[in-house]
Amino acid sequence: MPKLWFIDYAVMGFHLLMMVGIGLFFYRYVKSANDFFKSSNRLPWWVAGLSCFMSNFSAWTFTGGAGKIYESGVSGAAILWGSSLALLLSYFIFAKLWRRSRVMTIMQFMSERYNDSTHQLYCWLYVLMKWFIVGLQLLSTAIFVSVAIGVDVRIVVVVAGLTMLSYSVLSGLWGVSTNDTLQFIIVFSATIVAAPLSLRAVGGIGELVSKVPEGYFSLGYGDTSTFFIIGWTLLMFYGNNSNATVQRYFSVKDETAAKRVALTAALLFFVGVAIWMLPSMAARVLYPDMTGIVEGLKNPSEAAFVVMCMKVLPHGLIGLLLAAVFAATMSSLDSSYNVMGAVIVKDVYNKLINPKASARRLLLVSRITIIVIGISATLLALYLTSHEGGVFGVMKDISQVITVPVATAVLLGLVIRKTPPWTAVFSFVITFIVAYTTRFVYNLPLGWQALAVVGTSLTSFIVPRIFWNRTPQKDRDRIDGFFQKLDTPIDVATELSEAVATDALSMLRVVGVLVFGVGFIIMVPTIFLKETLSIYIALGEGGFLVLLGIIMFVKGKRKIVEIEMASANDE
Repeated sequence: MPKLWFIDYAVMGFHLLMMVGIGLFFYRYVKSANDFFKSSNRLPWWVAGLSCFMSNFSAWTFTGGAGKIYESGVSGAAILWGSSLALLLSYFIFAKLWRRSRVMTIMQFMSERYNDSTHQLYCWLYVLMKWFIVGLQLLSTAIFVSVAIGVDVRIVVVVAGLTMLSYSVLSGLWGVSTNDTLQFIIVFSATIVAAPLSLRAVGGIGELVSKVPEGYFSLGYGDTSTFFIIGWTLLMFYGNNSNATVQRYFSVKDETAAKRVALTAALLFFVGVAIWMLPSMAARVLYPDMTGIVEGLKNPSEAAFVVMCMKVLPHGLIGLLLAAVFAATMSSLDSSYNVMGAVIVKDVYNKLINPKASARRLLLVSRITIIVIGISATLLALYLTSHEGGVFGVMKDISQVITVPVATAVLLGLVIRKTPPWTAVFSFVITFIVAYTTRFVYNLPLGWQALAVVGTSLTSFIVPRIFWNRTPQKDRDRIDGFFQKLDTPIDVATELSEAVATDALSMLRVVGVLVFGVGFIIMVPTIFLKETLSIYIALGEGGFLVLLGIIMFVKGKRKIVEIEMASANDE
């Protein structure tokens, strides 16, 4: 496998500096918990959409997910496409409801929809679930980077964990979302080149099709049956509509913008997986046995994507890809830290311990909370390095046993009316028992297990409706009031009338600077390259991004001038 050059390390370092710069830039705009946790509802929908996409994307996509594509072909890709379908469900149903809930955290509505005790129980259940997922994402990053630079995965876990933690406390959702946009630009810049070059390395699409195992391009190949894919997709419906993605629906101005966020992320996930699957498939042809290619991993197939990219990408783009995947997970972790911190600080500390806490105190407590979360997640990732099931196995276990029981009351509570307050706890207990039993006692195939869990989830939440008329009137009035709020459209002129620091900020201009910077760091390494094709690729792609960045910057600057002139005329 090709070794990294100095320019690869230089590109990675420059990219990390850009990330730190984003954090420092937006640090001054975070004036309150509202700014920190949901950008005061001022985030442009297209930035929130890119951030929504990236928050569902991490190194797991290029390790555990890529490993399933390497092993199972199109069936492995179909697993990742489940996230696209789940986000489409948000577009049609949940994005609008989440925005109209007018809350700051995923758990905040639980007091209105159920009661205070249910709210507190679910806060801790949700934080525990997210904690496991954060540890898994950190491990995924460590696997990717350790394969690329040849360092023990446990060392990378510690270094990456501390690096991610230091960035996570710099800025709120503004910085997170802008950083996600940077990662989107970089990831697509690298992978859109890696896909055709991988096909070229195996002799073209015809050679790829002829050399992979029979059935590789059909659903149900290997241990990934069609029923398995259906079951996994059902789990994604719950998981992807109750994770850090939801924070992006809170961050935009109204429900129309929230729906655009969901649709943008769904389309990008569908297209992205179609591109990303090609390097892993090409690796199956060139390296039928990954055991002899990488060392130190319990599941060598999880290194297929990075091995292939390092083989075909020009130096410079290799460093950019590694930096992007590392940073994409950093952004995903930052999103998770933001959500977990919001739940602990707003739903526990501010609600139970210090209801009169000032905005400054809440920000301080938020950052302390995130430090604790980050350190504990790093320790969890170290433990997971010895898990027999590998990254995909751990993700599957979490999705099967924890995600649906916790998400049931969160999601169904938004769409199913007239159920009493105790429905949330009842549905959690019943669904968790079924999820645990079908997974660890009977070890049913995922398809059957998912059907059993989802069926139990729906049934256990709907059945209590028969007790609605016996529910105390004060509870019924509170719940009816909550759904009346969900039926009420956002009045932007009234609800967002208060001025905030970011009102004068043009995100088109900010992103234009980032696009220009990415183009620059792609073009500079060409002075060290010798292969003509590599030079053309770097100059062509880098030049395009530099030009695009200039155009965005100029248009963004014009927009600021127009806003200032309109404001002056009003005065």
